[in-house]
Amino acid sequence: MSCTFSSTADSLQTRVHTLLDDAAEDDEWQAKSLKVIFGTVGNFESEDRRFGIVEPTAKDRQVYNQLNNVAAYFAVMKGWPTAAGLVQHYLDGSGKPVEVEPQQMMNDIPAFRKDVDGTMENDVRKRGDGPFTTEWSSTAPNPADGDRSMEWYYALNHFQYRLVGEKQGDEIKYHVEVQKRYDWGIPSEHRATVSGGGPGPMGMDLEQADIAHLHTSGMAQDFDVSGSSDEMTARS
Repeated sequence: MSCTFSSTADSLQTRVHTLLDDAAEDDEWQAKSLKVIFGTVGNFESEDRRFGIVEPTAKDRQVYNQLNNVAAYFAVMKGWPTAAGLVQHYLDGSGKPVEVEPQQMMNDIPAFRKDVDGTMENDVRKRGDGPFTTEWSSTAPNPADGDRSMEWYYALNHFQYRLVGEKQGDEIKYHVEVQKRYDWGIPSEHRATVSGGGPGPMGMDLEQADIAHLHTSGMAQDFDVSGSSDEMTARS
């Protein structure tokens, strides 16, 4: 069973005033703190790790509450239900897979659309007739492309995609598939801590290793994100 987030913003709204009494929408905090917390294309690789193998600590509970505040901040202050929903799903701890819509992602993320078009031009169009499946390729939103790309940057950062379909003459029928393992960094990656809190939600002091430890202690759980678009048609 997969999950969607249509009601995430509404559910978070009920507690946002309590969570964000001391919060402010601060561009400097967003630029510095969130970038470290949510990573970049180059630092999102993580190792396999087991779930729920240690007892939660006081630090785990603190990090859980702070990350919960991030979800509320995304949903209410930023109006980002997808980014908020993915954080909340991690904290809910079910580990159930989540479905996303590649067609909507291509509409929202110009960099993704450009990469899909590039795969079509440089790979699919050069193939002979018949069924095809391209290799999985990595792509990522460019936050400079606007608010929708910025949300997907904080929702998934980089993710993988491929094209699957059939080519017959000048007609190509295909769909786009995406996949992502929603997990966090670990101590061996030596990621930096956001120190001092600053003006962000509740003065957060977080790093990816601490967020990843919520999975290790069973307070949150990694999960798979995937999706497949409707069939589309392209012509040579």
